[in-house]
Amino acid sequence: MFALPTTIASISSTFFGNVSTDLTFAYTASETKKLAPLIPILKLIGVIAVIRGLVVLRTVAVYGNYARANNTLGKGLTLIVAGVLLVHMKETLGLVGSITGMKLGIDMF
Repeated sequence: MFALPTTIASISSTFFGNVSTDLTFAYTASETKKLAPLIPILKLIGVIAVIRGLVVLRTVAVYGNYARANNTLGKGLTLIVAGVLLVHMKETLGLVGSITGMKLGIDMF
């Protein structure tokens, strides 16, 4: 069984050479201040995606999967999951960071 952080470090070392410094995927303090006003907007987009996903699921339930080609069960579920992940950005980035072993710069929240 492979550990994901070890695998990623091994692949990075293989393709990009032996890097002695700690590579972090994070924003600097000045970039964080610039992105702070976008966070509520992104959370609002997440709420809108959840609502849209619920509407798509309702359409699928009422008309069936084949009555309207644009509204399918998969599309509705994808919108709901993506919206929930976007609303909870801090937790999502923390989860992805802990799984991959990278620092993702979640200090801006």
